[in-house]
Amino acid sequence: MSAPASGAAQVGEWKVEVYLYDLSQGMARALSQQFLGKQIDGIWHTGVHVYGHEYFYGGGIQATLPGQSMAGRPQTVIDMGYTRIPPAQFHEFLRQVAHRFTAATYSLLEHNCNNFSNEAALFLTGRPIPDYITGLPAEALATPFGQMLRPMIAQMEGGMRGGAGGGAFGQPWAAEPLSLPRGIDNLRPDRLVAESSNPATPHNVLEAAAALAAQAINQTAAGAPAAGAATAQAASAAAASASSSSVVSILKRSGPAKPLSSADAKAKSFQVLIKANAKKDGASPLSAQEEATLTELVNALSVVGGGNGQVKAEGTALVDGFVQKWPPALQFPVLGVLRLLVLRPECAGFYEAQSDVLVKRLLSFLPSEEAAASESVRAPAPAQAMALCTLANLFALPALAKRLANDAALWSSVRACLSASDSATVRLMAATVVFNATTVLPKDDSDVVVEAATFLSERVGSEAGADVLARLLLALTELVQGNDNLATLLVGIEFLPTLQQVQSKHAAADAQIALTCAELLQVLNQAQQAAFQVQ
Repeated sequence: MSAPASGAAQVGEWKVEVYLYDLSQGMARALSQQFLGKQIDGIWHTGVHVYGHEYFYGGGIQATLPGQSMAGRPQTVIDMGYTRIPPAQFHEFLRQVAHRFTAATYSLLEHNCNNFSNEAALFLTGRPIPDYITGLPAEALATPFGQMLRPMIAQMEGGMRGGAGGGAFGQPWAAEPLSLPRGIDNLRPDRLVAESSNPATPHNVLEAAAALAAQAINQTAAGAPAAGAATAQAASAAAASASSSSVVSILKRSGPAKPLSSADAKAKSFQVLIKANAKKDGASPLSAQEEATLTELVNALSVVGGGNGQVKAEGTALVDGFVQKWPPALQFPVLGVLRLLVLRPECAGFYEAQSDVLVKRLLSFLPSEEAAASESVRAPAPAQAMALCTLANLFALPALAKRLANDAALWSSVRACLSASDSATVRLMAATVVFNATTVLPKDDSDVVVEAATFLSERVGSEAGADVLARLLLALTELVQGNDNLATLLVGIEFLPTLQQVQSKHAAADAQIALTCAELLQVLNQAQQAAFQVQ
């Protein structure tokens, strides 16, 4: 066990590793080129090794001594670094997410052991597992042969749920729904280091959670661009990458665009952090009644589609009190719950009535163009991302959407986030707010429309993140579609060369950017031709 310098405050750290198993036992590498047309190195199963145990997703979340699961001994051990999260806190996190990792929710292609390992690693270290593991199903199914296999895989999953599976592939349906080791809450850490060392670790854990929330962006009605899962590398850099899971044509879309929202069933994960933050400076520990209200609230929010759970007024009032009273540094988990609340139909009236106070408070967590440099960061990046998630979700309330789209303070904040934030999660969510605003802005040359188009035309030329860029291009195309004067303006400020450069640089690697650039170029070329004809 290493020790810090003499006199330094000490903190414990535990080693984190990912155990990697090839369930095909080498057959994937031998046969993939022949059948899929590309080499697949393995059919992967993973577990997370920490605190002297291997945690994995079986019939539920399970743990065993290292290398003693049904998968046997790992072929590879991936070093994930160290965590300062003690066993008790990790186990509480696992209990809160256990409802999402059961035999009933297992999907070989979309929700498997590797997805669990990724979330566990993100929580512990802020780093995801390698994307060649989590991205394998999509890579294989993108081939013609993979498409042919999809019905067969679905049938196999049905048989396994009925108890017909066996061998390694039957392992996910083992009997235990949740099995965690006992007696390790006071486990000694693998090493002691100075408390001041590596201060970004807790921050990175929150960044990772913000990235997971950004993955949940989806369309609220037919016709809106759909956003899918973030790439693993982006999450490791606290950069959610919400690339479109389906390439959508704005010009050929039927009906008006609908705002994008961030919604999932992970409210219980934020409950753990809320209870922890309540004990910190600037807040106060939750009373027994408040804990009961919070539990009832997250239970209702954790059911996909709402289910039978109805959010009660006591729940919204409790969260509203946290939002208004807690300092910015503690707001991340509160806003993680709030963004879900504002989407609930039974809560719409409450948030419409409180909208002025709520929006002002949310914007207070964000930088603005007018703020001095020393005051530009009002809250940590994860809290900023969640504030933007909540603002984006407020566009789903028709009574608020147009007012938000014309809010000068909101535009100042999203421009500041897009121009200056180092977090791609923050920039992605700011771009989502911009897109949502463009869905309700008029097709005219009003000041807010012209300023939005001018800013976007400047920003797309300098944005490095492909997923953020894709969202900005969608917003700009949404503004220009059906607005001949705005298209002529972009031609006049010589935006065409910038757009062509963006297309050349990014389109080959991103289908959404390729399509959106092509459509925007089509609109602008038509405007340019019309201008020449007038001349």
